[in-house]
Amino acid sequence: MEPVSLILRVLDGLQLRAAATSNNIANANTPNYRPLEVRFEDMLRSGAEPQIRARQDVLPGKMRLDQELLTASATAARYGALTDLVNRRVQMDHLVASGGRS
Repeated sequence: MEPVSLILRVLDGLQLRAAATSNNIANANTPNYRPLEVRFEDMLRSGAEPQIRARQDVLPGKMRLDQELLTASATAARYGALTDLVNRRVQMDHLVASGGRS
C-alpha cells in the first residue's frame, strides 16, 4: 500500500476514535452507558475497515474520564502529526510538478 493512502486510512481510523471518545466523554455520567472504542491498527494490517464498538472490558458506569481525556489528547496529537505529513507530501509533489517554481 502506498504510504499516503495508508496515512489516509489511519486518519480515518483516528477520526472514528475521536468520535467514539467524544461520545464517551459526553456520556460519562449516563447510567449504564458502555463506553465505545475503536481499534483499527490490527484491522489496517488485515485490510478491514475500522469499526466503532462497545468496550467489553469496562462495566457500565465504570468508565474512567481521565483515561478518555488522555485518549482524546493522544488521538488529536496523532491526527495533527499525520495531517502535517500529508501537507508536506502535497507541497513536495507540487514543487516537483512545477519544476521547482512556487
